[in-house]
Amino acid sequence: MVVLAVSLAITPFVAEAQTVNRNALKGIEIGVRGCVKPGLDEGSVVLDHVYEVTRDGKLLPPPGPGLPTAVYSFDDATKLRGHMGETVEVRGRIKDVRDSDIEIKPAKEADGALVARLPVEGKDVKATLDEVPPPVGTSGRSTLKSVVLRMDVHSVSQVSVSCVR
Repeated sequence: MVVLAVSLAITPFVAEAQTVNRNALKGIEIGVRGCVKPGLDEGSVVLDHVYEVTRDGKLLPPPGPGLPTAVYSFDDATKLRGHMGETVEVRGRIKDVRDSDIEIKPAKEADGALVARLPVEGKDVKATLDEVPPPVGTSGRSTLKSVVLRMDVHSVSQVSVSCVR
């Protein structure tokens, strides 16, 4: 069974993904940093509070408002499992970029709390709204525009033993 890891952020890379030919982004090396947390489904992993990172380790500021949420879909979540509760940096290459929607609705497995169903390859991953920016003025079911960036993971390195921001 393939295990998926998803991370959420609005990053400068998403701004670039909105303005250039998406095929031109394939193969570009990128880095993201965030907190490793379990998803709601068994075996899933979520990277929370994500920032894009330069090659020399500097965090990039988020882009201006109005851009969709970025969802990073990693090809190998097993590299993240040993880092639960830690802040990590994930480096890899982009396989492809596509538009999608994040569905948000109450979920039984979260005692009726709002949960986001994240659009990734294979079985979608579910995460709570503390990992996903909630839509403004929402009650019940809603959707958020997103850009899914599928990544081949080359490395995962620990930045901090905890998820303190």
